[in-house]
Amino acid sequence: MTSQTTPGAFIAAFEGQALQRTTPCGEGQMVWRCWPARSERKQRPAILLHGGSGSWLHWIRNIGPLSADRDVWAPDIPGFGASARPPEPIGFATIAHIIADGVRQLLPVDERLDLVGFSFGSHTMQYVAAELGDRVGTSVLVTAHMLGPLRAAPSQILERWRDVQDVEEREAILKRNLGALMLAHEASMDALALHIYAGDVVRARIRPAKFINDRDFSMIERLPCRVAGIAGALDPLGVPSPSAQGDELLKARPDARFHLVENAGHWVAYEAADEVNRVLRDMLDT
Repeated sequence: MTSQTTPGAFIAAFEGQALQRTTPCGEGQMVWRCWPARSERKQRPAILLHGGSGSWLHWIRNIGPLSADRDVWAPDIPGFGASARPPEPIGFATIAHIIADGVRQLLPVDERLDLVGFSFGSHTMQYVAAELGDRVGTSVLVTAHMLGPLRAAPSQILERWRDVQDVEEREAILKRNLGALMLAHEASMDALALHIYAGDVVRARIRPAKFINDRDFSMIERLPCRVAGIAGALDPLGVPSPSAQGDELLKARPDARFHLVENAGHWVAYEAADEVNRVLRDMLDT
């Protein structure tokens, strides 16, 4: 994005390069966007699942490089972005089933694929991978909270903003929240990051905190696909530390690969996009 381009205009132009599709979701639709591969020699398609209270925009710095040689699908998970709220009971199994059904409708039945999930999307991804079985080649968790219950409470990290009526004060709170949870450095909190974060959180219609620990913690051990992990070393959700979470992943899956990105926070795919793109391509191409 250039200094003369507004975040809204940049996003609109980028989104304009995608094909948009919808699949059923509760009483509405789940919205999918696909950036077709720019090369005729294509790798497996990749489906990118964003984080909680986010949207496909969590991947805006990764879609372009990844789509050089593969179709990249970046949907809005049910209950977030432009996708409808999922039906009750709301939880990982319900949400993942909607996503898996969407995959079955949008991709040829015999086509294998890779999954990449960020934070909340990394937990959802495991349920999707389990349902799709041997169709999934590699699943990559992009988060410092990889295994076990979430021990760091975002509600204790973030300031309340929903009841704040003053626009400037509300924007200031959202910027502080962006720095407290998502990005480790002031320099990373540019106009695009703030625009994405502020726009996404107000559209979120489900609260992952209500069921984040109500999931199968051993599922990662049983997935038939290859497993890999990427984490930012400064991610506040990686308790006791992101590197320790990586060690636990390798204990649970000795065949897994793990990469720790130094000097980056929770939204590592944005803050350290070049490194994450390089590592992701290597993990997915293996």
